Amino acid sequence: DPTPQTIEAIISFSSDSNDDVLLAMLLLHDIPEETGTLVMDLPVDDEVKRAVECMTIHESSGNNKLEIKKQYYKNLATNKYATLGKGLDSRNNLSTMAKAMTKASIVKNCFETWFYLLPLLKDAKLMYPEYSNQIHTLRTDITGYVDTLSVLVGIDLSYKNPPDDELMLKILSAKTDEDLAKIPEIFNL
Repeated sequence: DPTPQTIEAIISFSSDSNDDVLLAMLLLHDIPEETGTLVMDLPVDDEVKRAVECMTIHESSGNNKLEIKKQYYKNLATNKYATLGKGLDSRNNLSTMAKAMTKASIVKNCFETWFYLLPLLKDAKLMYPEYSNQIHTLRTDITGYVDTLSVLVGIDLSYKNPPDDELMLKILSAKTDEDLAKIPEIFNL
């Protein structure tokens, strides 16, 4: 949920300092997932609805967590507000994880951020040059948070390529610290 500090960061992030679509999308993006409200029922214009739809994770039967995440990031990449919003939301979430999340949640978020979000933001810098300075700052902040969290929980993110699908699925499916202990290859401490 956006805090006053997050809203202030959103406003200062915007290239025109009053990006209503980005602000509205960030305020509403959790509503569909947390309340079951349909995106089309949100009381906002179509541009905001499209961005919220792209930021909404759609769990579907037959798809595993990895397939769902890959589809989610493909959807994000189709909308600049969703891409920027995911970056801002993740920066906020990563900044508070150390005290609030389990080790399993931190590990999953670090791997997802490192191998999916940061590459998306790198591409977004070229796709949305009007936001390139803000995206650079966002990527720098997020990289710092992930570096710190990965050291805190002792995971190894020094892969030259992303982990293979089998390993990534194990990581994304881990729910407890005991589940993580079954994936020793991700730890470096």
